[in-house]
Amino acid sequence: MPQPAAVWCDSLRREVARHGVRVVLIEAAAISTSLTDNHGAVSADNPCPEQLGFHEWATARAVPHRNDPKCAPRRFSELVAHGLQAPHPKARYQAGGGARAISILGDLPTGLQDRVMRRLVASR
Repeated sequence: MPQPAAVWCDSLRREVARHGVRVVLIEAAAISTSLTDNHGAVSADNPCPEQLGFHEWATARAVPHRNDPKCAPRRFSELVAHGLQAPHPKARYQAGGGARAISILGDLPTGLQDRVMRRLVASR
């Protein structure tokens, strides 16, 4: 099942193209920010334990990429600037570590997405 933002952007892009308006989707994943530090941690008493498990899983995978230029906030900003300034921008850009994997996961049927996420979170 496609991700809702992607479906909405594709529909909007097609609708407004005849008016010369460009719509670009930037799919961001692991971007090195304060969220990858303990400052952005999800509280242990959160009523949604899945959120805590997913946050721990994502943070553990983002830390090794802390110095990776693809995961820098600057890279995200560069993609935004490129999408605004390019005469023929791509419809979608991906930024950050794991963006492609998250995009592929989002295209899977919902039941399979749920099983994959349960396994990822349970493995923590």
